[in-house]
Amino acid sequence: MRVLRQEVVLLSGIREPSDPIRMSIPEEKVREIAGSLLAQGQFVPIQLVEVEGGYEIHDGQCRFLAARMIGMKRLRADVVDLQGDEPFWVRWAVNEKRIEHSPRDKASHAARAIQLCSGDVEAAAMKLGRPKDWVEKWADVESWPEDVKRAVYNEEVSWAAGRWIGRIGDEAERRTALRTAIRDGCSEALARWWYEQWAAKGMIPSAPTGQPGVDGSRALVREPTWVCYYHLDERPSLSMRTVKMCDEACSITAANRPEGVSNDPNIGLLG
Repeated sequence: MRVLRQEVVLLSGIREPSDPIRMSIPEEKVREIAGSLLAQGQFVPIQLVEVEGGYEIHDGQCRFLAARMIGMKRLRADVVDLQGDEPFWVRWAVNEKRIEHSPRDKASHAARAIQLCSGDVEAAAMKLGRPKDWVEKWADVESWPEDVKRAVYNEEVSWAAGRWIGRIGDEAERRTALRTAIRDGCSEALARWWYEQWAAKGMIPSAPTGQPGVDGSRALVREPTWVCYYHLDERPSLSMRTVKMCDEACSITAANRPEGVSNDPNIGLLG
C-alpha cells in the first residue's frame, strides 16, 4: 500500500467500505469519537481509495461516521493505492490489533479469507495470522441454519453450544432447543446431549422398505420431547426449562425423585 496524495475531501463524496472488516459498529464508539472530534479536531487522516464517482473508505469508518454525526462537511484523508484483494488483508491487519471482532465478523472474515485463498485453509490462516483450527471453526458457522447463526452472532448462545444445536436436523426441535438455550442458558455439554437425544430417539427410516430414503433423510414419528431430569420420563419440549444446579443440589434432586436414587448420568449435565 502506498499513499498517492493527501486531500481534504467532502463527506458527500465518500462511500462506506464495500467489504468492511466490521459488519456493525457500536453507536457508543461513534459517539466517543464524535466527542473527540468536537473537542480536539481531526488528528489522524482517514484512508481512501479512488472509485468511480468518488472515494471509498479503506480505514477510518468510525471517524467518518462520527464526523457525519456532528455535521462536519470535510475530512483530511490519505488517498492510497490498493490492488485486487489487498484491501481485505490490509484492513484485517490494521484492525486485528485495534478491535475485538464480533462473532459475526470472525465468521464472515474466516469464510472470506478461505475464499480469497481458493479454499486453502492453511494459506488463509497464515495470512490472517490465526491458527488453522480458529479459521475452520469460525468459517463453519456460515454453513449453519440461519436461526442458530443469528443467535451466535448476537451472542445469545456460544459457538460451542450453537454447533450442536445447529446439527439437530428437525426444524421444530432445533427451534425449541434454541429458544430454550437463549432463555435459560446452555453449556456445550447440554447442547450436545440435546443433539444426541434427537439423533437417538423418535427416528424411523423414511422409506417404506425399512431402509433410509435415497437422500438419507429420516422422519420424526412424534412431537419433540426431552427427558425430564426429575421424573426420568419424556415430556413435551415446550414445557421444559433448563436449570443450573451445583453437584450437591443435583444429588439431592436425584435422591428425592419419585423413583428414588438414580444413577442417571445426564444429571451431571445440569451444571
